[in-house]
Amino acid sequence: MNTGSYTLTVTNGNGSGSYESGVQVSITANSAPDGKVFDKWTTDNGGTFADASSASTTFTMPAKDVTITATYKDSGTPPTPGGHTHAWTSDWSSDATHHWHECSAAGCPVTSDSAKDGYGAHTYDNDTDTICNDCGYVRTITPPTPEHTHKWSTAWDSNATHHWHECSAAGCPVTSNSVKDGYGVHVYDNSTDTSCNICGYTRTIVTPPNPSDWAETYYISVPQFTGGEIIPSTRNAERGERVTLTVRPDAGYKLDSITVTTISNREIALRSLGDGRYSFTMPDSRVSVDASFIKAADNTPDIPSEDVPFTGLGTPGISGIVLNPATMPFRDVSANNWYYNSVDYVWKHYLMTGISDTQFAPELTTSRAMIWIILARMNNVRTDINPGSTWYEKGMLWAMEHGVTDGSNPMDDITREQLATMLWRNADKPVLDVAVDLSRFSDGDTVSEYAQTAIRWAVSVGIINGSAGKLNPKDTATRAQVAAMIQRYGEKVGN
Repeated sequence: MNTGSYTLTVTNGNGSGSYESGVQVSITANSAPDGKVFDKWTTDNGGTFADASSASTTFTMPAKDVTITATYKDSGTPPTPGGHTHAWTSDWSSDATHHWHECSAAGCPVTSDSAKDGYGAHTYDNDTDTICNDCGYVRTITPPTPEHTHKWSTAWDSNATHHWHECSAAGCPVTSNSVKDGYGVHVYDNSTDTSCNICGYTRTIVTPPNPSDWAETYYISVPQFTGGEIIPSTRNAERGERVTLTVRPDAGYKLDSITVTTISNREIALRSLGDGRYSFTMPDSRVSVDASFIKAADNTPDIPSEDVPFTGLGTPGISGIVLNPATMPFRDVSANNWYYNSVDYVWKHYLMTGISDTQFAPELTTSRAMIWIILARMNNVRTDINPGSTWYEKGMLWAMEHGVTDGSNPMDDITREQLATMLWRNADKPVLDVAVDLSRFSDGDTVSEYAQTAIRWAVSVGIINGSAGKLNPKDTATRAQVAAMIQRYGEKVGN
């Protein structure tokens, strides 16, 4: 009785066997004889080939016995002198579309892949199958990009001029606000309305100031003088505003007199602030500053020149230092502040002044340039005489010459570890007798490599004490902290 299986005989190839009707049988032609290449498959009793021109393909079994044959044709390649015997490898070679066997025999004349043994197109079960049924080549199938469905939010997003709804669905391709849902210009009832009628955006309307509300200012006239100059803190001031005048005599001169008078020739009271500075309260009229300078006696210079030793500043503790006799004037530094004595110290030693006549600003940060100025003053450098093209140039040049700094980033805020390093260099880089372990501070391992030795030294001599078990080496140093470290340096190292 017929079992439904039929005999397939494969000539010049493999795949012979018994198969049911309709079964797809994988068939592969044998290696082509010398001088030949695979041509096609033929059948003597029906059935169909997936690709009759491919040496490796599939054959659909008919409902009867059948013989199929692999046929060959001349390769068209002239024979190699002495003859060449192919040695086709059993492993498959492939590209993205076809596969074949390479000849491992030396001097093989076949160079075209299409003429090599087993050459044929990859075969797959379906469009999603990734592995070739013949050679095992793995193809990459890029799935189609799914269509995006927008999920527009009900809430409004906005900028100063427009509003829109954002899409909350992942992978939304819309990036430009102008094509998003609801995009439009804010709508207001009138020029004074501040809330958009559609999205609720609140705009700010700046009302131009009324000229009648402007405070009147008055001009401060300061002419040029022989022997020095007078520098006002401002050229125009309101009534009641405090104005500071800084006196800068030329070398070999000193101030003889200074007056401020109104246009009606009324003299305004001046208050001496020390250090060549005076202040007055601006009246409700223009004022004129008048001053005279006289030559100073050689043995009693009022303002010393560059080559005259100066004892008004200098490293704290040295013999002959002259302290500032004026009371510290800063209203933002009270006796119960932890930094009171430190600010008083730098004031009396002419190392730091305030940001105004009455404000020290202890919580403001300090620039690197200001530290150069302070250290230069501590070393008898008059930074107020011929300061250079910038207010800090003289201090910077001194600090660079003495290896305290490289002069970079003058207006950057100084950090605690940078300040410690500059003080250590100013002290001639002392070497510690006993190593200081920074591990007792919770952030001791965050000290920069360049500052390790300086921080250990500053801790050992008490310049840095830490706060709440931390060194805070990379925190910016406030003016109060700078004053404290300068005081400790002066008292513990400078003496």
